[in-house]
Amino acid sequence: MIRLTIFEDGWEKSREFLEDVVSVGRSSTCVLPVKESSISRLHCEIVVMQGKPMLVNHAKTNGTLVNGLPVGEAFLKPGDIVMVGRVKLRFDGATEGATPVPVAESADERRSSGLRRKTLHRRRRAD
Repeated sequence: MIRLTIFEDGWEKSREFLEDVVSVGRSSTCVLPVKESSISRLHCEIVVMQGKPMLVNHAKTNGTLVNGLPVGEAFLKPGDIVMVGRVKLRFDGATEGATPVPVAESADERRSSGLRRKTLHRRRRAD
């Protein structure tokens, strides 16, 4: 789990992400999409590997700063300030191996899994 605080347009919001990779950018496919012209479609990623959080910059034009310094890659520690274009993030911490959230079955999946169970059950009784 990755914890960030986002500071944008006079507000701040703390967020927790279950993913071990949080992509930040303008694209709606990013885990943290940010609508800001100074940010690339995929600006950077925060990755947790072997318990160590690392920021990886993907922006070519408007880079990424960690504590005021431009970076390509940088290990993060709680309290680090990350500038993504003109948007400020604070890295609040991370843990590796978040537990996945179960996805609810659709009605079709419930029906088909129920049919399979009944079919298997009937076969067992018939044998």
